[in-house]
Amino acid sequence: MNGRIPLIRQFHRQRGMTIVEVMVAVTISLILLSGVVQIFVSNKQTYLVNDAMLRLQENTRFALHFLSQNLRMAGYYGCGSSATSFVNTLNTPTGAFGFGIPLEATDGAGLNGSDEITVRSSAGSGVRITAQMPNTSAALFTQPAAAAPFPFADNDIVLVSDCTASAVFQINNYTTANGSMVHNAGNAITPGNSTTDLGKAFGTDAEIMKVTTKRYYVAAGASGEPALWFQEAGGAPVELVEGIENMQILYGELVGNSTRYVASGAVGSMNNVISIRIALLLRTKEQVMSTMNTATYDLLGTVYNPVDDRRMRRVHETTLTLRNRVK
Repeated sequence: MNGRIPLIRQFHRQRGMTIVEVMVAVTISLILLSGVVQIFVSNKQTYLVNDAMLRLQENTRFALHFLSQNLRMAGYYGCGSSATSFVNTLNTPTGAFGFGIPLEATDGAGLNGSDEITVRSSAGSGVRITAQMPNTSAALFTQPAAAAPFPFADNDIVLVSDCTASAVFQINNYTTANGSMVHNAGNAITPGNSTTDLGKAFGTDAEIMKVTTKRYYVAAGASGEPALWFQEAGGAPVELVEGIENMQILYGELVGNSTRYVASGAVGSMNNVISIRIALLLRTKEQVMSTMNTATYDLLGTVYNPVDDRRMRRVHETTLTLRNRVK
């Protein structure tokens, strides 16, 4: 009986934690939890910023790829680029179909005062003519097309050239069996041909290639964000790259032995432009910065002040040489 007393007394001594000890433990736990939360928030912010930066860089590469690939080819029509005689038989030989003007530009016409640019060039390699035209209005013949994809199709707009003379026309009917191209006048197709007369009876030293017009500009995209847009030969506009807030362009005009870079309105003659300098301002879709972005941006001398927000923005510049203009 007496042996149980020490054990009972030991149980009575175990009275638990005091309120002070609980408060100390809770305080230490809160401090540790606060640290964990701070680390989580910091890591999340770092992730958002890094992800936004990667998206900006990716969009930059896409935008510059599209622009570089096409703008460098402005005015390239094979050997027809150097032809001294040019005929445009289309019903509408201006605007999207003004192939006699390889480069056109407009200052500040796009969203946020962005510039826009239009280039015209070949849209593929040339195909040789296989028979002499008996007259300037006759059909043209090329090698029969053995299998798809065929080099031409009905309604294609093409240029024929023998390096001394060139003519643009629209194909009414293309026959794969014998490679013939009919270019009748009329309004059955758009834009159609105003005449069948190509100005010259081309021979077997001439080649034919498809030609196209490409226009680049900045406008609101499907999501409401600013974007780089593309329109080919008067067709439906296509959104290329989201997040392009502004685009400014300067034109390198050859004057004497030197090149000066000016806005399109100050260019003396677009025929003397041998290079193009482009500045793009890109922004993130999400507002990822911890503080307000109040910066202004210099795009080739044009200062742009966007609405203050928490988006990241970056300016990227590049200079493109117009290969067809460099001698």
